[in-house]
Amino acid sequence: MEPIITGNGKSDREGYGSKIWHSNDKYRRVVWRCNGKYEKQTGCSTPHLLEDDFKRLFLKALSRLQDKRELLIADCEAFISELAYTDDIDRKAERIRSEQATVEGLVANLIQ
Repeated sequence: MEPIITGNGKSDREGYGSKIWHSNDKYRRVVWRCNGKYEKQTGCSTPHLLEDDFKRLFLKALSRLQDKRELLIADCEAFISELAYTDDIDRKAERIRSEQATVEGLVANLIQ
């Protein structure tokens, strides 16, 4: 399973990942903790989360997003529209290509 990136990590490996505690006995449980918790230089001090708590918090965050879905959709559509509109960039690129052709011609004339 991929780690959940928290934004607090000090390396690419950090983030919350699932770990199994007491894998072979009756106390077995899944917890989520920072993947960098035991690194000597960058040790992480964030607490672990039990899987049920993690799932509950995830669903709570998802519910908050659901409550704001219209606003999020509008923001995403505006963002996509901005990314899809390339006319200005295309015009600038064509102008630069034209200038490049002019400069190439002048350089060729200087060489001859």
